[in-house]
Amino acid sequence: MERFRVRHIVRFLQQNAFCRLLRAMNPSHSIPVRSNSNRTSVVRHGRQAYGRLYPVLLVQPDGSTINILYKEPKRILYNCRRGKERSADIESSL
Repeated sequence: MERFRVRHIVRFLQQNAFCRLLRAMNPSHSIPVRSNSNRTSVVRHGRQAYGRLYPVLLVQPDGSTINILYKEPKRILYNCRRGKERSADIESSL
């Protein structure tokens, strides 16, 4: 296993040295860059504003649902009553 690592490192250094030598001898000579999975990364962007509207299911307090377009990609959005209406509903249900 250790020999494989050493060979791999030596081969990598030889390729880079050869590419640098070619560039030094002829700067107009273009050498294609190999892209592989080791050069990419997965990133989640924290966006402040999305560029489009997304279809979302809005759930009303009585259980009815409405399909709407919303600024953020969500599946379900709950519409809750606030303040006095909510406390009155809780008291009446007791």
